[in-house]
Amino acid sequence: GFQLMLEGSRSLFSHDALSVMLNDFVATLNLLVDQSDHELNAVLFDGRNIAPVSENTRDYDKSQTISSLLDDCANAYPGTIAVVNSGSFWTYEDVSETSHQISNSLFAKGVKKGQIVAVIGSRSPQLLPLLTGINRLGACYVPIDDSLPLRRKEKILKAARPSLVVTDALQNESLNESLLEQFQHCMTSELVADVSASPSERVESQAMPDDLAYIIFTSGSTGEPKGVTVTTQGLANYL
Repeated sequence: GFQLMLEGSRSLFSHDALSVMLNDFVATLNLLVDQSDHELNAVLFDGRNIAPVSENTRDYDKSQTISSLLDDCANAYPGTIAVVNSGSFWTYEDVSETSHQISNSLFAKGVKKGQIVAVIGSRSPQLLPLLTGINRLGACYVPIDDSLPLRRKEKILKAARPSLVVTDALQNESLNESLLEQFQHCMTSELVADVSASPSERVESQAMPDDLAYIIFTSGSTGEPKGVTVTTQGLANYL
């Protein structure tokens, strides 16, 4: 036999709700065993009170990427406010144009399709054009929160082996300069400053649906960083 354990957040679910979920799951497993010669959809949904995960589904272009979705919004709503930060704001046109210029700047630094770019910092207005600029080249970003302990950042960088590291502040005491010396790196402010000197022409997206959009590192069962990959199509589906 085997044992099932269900973990749930007490702030989100009551004990009774979790019990119902677990009992329904066991009942579904029994049903699948008893009707193993039936199609899965027939077993799950015929005569059963089991609903799909979301009923708000809609068709969408599965070739879309996060950068092309941004550009579509910029074309449709150029003057609409996209980002608000401490009283300042960026329109969709601002974000899209900056994103294209960052793509040019990153390309000039040697970032190419399939490469990994680590982004160390906190949330800022520059983050959206930076991440979409990375993805437009078909590259993959690894977000690293600046508040993480130094040792944690070191482990993630060593595991990810990025082609470029973009940081909020190169002289930040929380960063190990000797570690950064192992990677090509630049500051976010430097990259954004390069925008004014970068070509303003639009960059055709190199990203494909199966390309990696980003890698998010979790603790993993052993406490060591474990990278979870998300494809461009998966991110577009989520959005």
